[in-house]
Amino acid sequence: MKREIKTALTKQKILESAFHIFAKDGYKTASMQDIASDAGTSKGIIYHYFKDKDDLYLTCASIVFDELAEELGRTADGSIDAYFAARSAWFGKNPDKAAMFCEALLFYPIQLQEQMEACRKKYDEVNAAVLRAVLADQTVRSGYQEADVQRIFRAFQNFLNAEYRNSLIKHDEKAILQHDADCRKALQIFLYGIIEEKR
Repeated sequence: MKREIKTALTKQKILESAFHIFAKDGYKTASMQDIASDAGTSKGIIYHYFKDKDDLYLTCASIVFDELAEELGRTADGSIDAYFAARSAWFGKNPDKAAMFCEALLFYPIQLQEQMEACRKKYDEVNAAVLRAVLADQTVRSGYQEADVQRIFRAFQNFLNAEYRNSLIKHDEKAILQHDADCRKALQIFLYGIIEEKR
C-alpha cells in the first residue's frame, strides 16, 4: 500500500472515531485516548495529524457542517418540505455525524465560539437562503426585520436539535422519526402562529 493511501486511510479512521466519540460523549468528556482506542491507533499518531483536541473537534465540526450544507444546497429547492426531507435523509445515512452536528451546534466549548461560527458559516447561509425563499412570497409583520426572523428561527432550531441529540444518544428511533415532523410544525408555528385571528 502506498504511503499516501495509508496516511489518508489512517486519518479517515481517526476522524470516523472522533465523530463517534465526540457525538457519544461530548467535547468535555471525550478524550484523545478514547478516540485512539476506538480508531485502533495511538495518541501519538493522532497528534501527528491534529495539533490537539480542539483542532480535531473543529475539523470534525467543519466536515459535518460543510457536508450537510452541501447536501441541503444540492437537494433542497427552497421549499421547507424539500429542506427537511434532505436533512432527515442525511441524518439517517450519517448517525454519528448527525449526533456530532447537534453536539457542535449546541454544546461546543465556549473557548471555541469564534471558530465554531466560522465552521457553521456555509450551513447558516443555506438556512438563511431557505428561510428567505419562504418569506419571499409573504408579508412580514411591521416592526420585524429579516435579521430578527433569522435570529429567532436559529434559536428555535437549536431547541429542536437539542431534543434530537438526546434521542440519538438514547437510540430512540421513534423519537428520531418524530424530529422531522416536529421541525416542520415548529416552522409553521414560527411563521404563522398558533392562535386563530378573530375575524
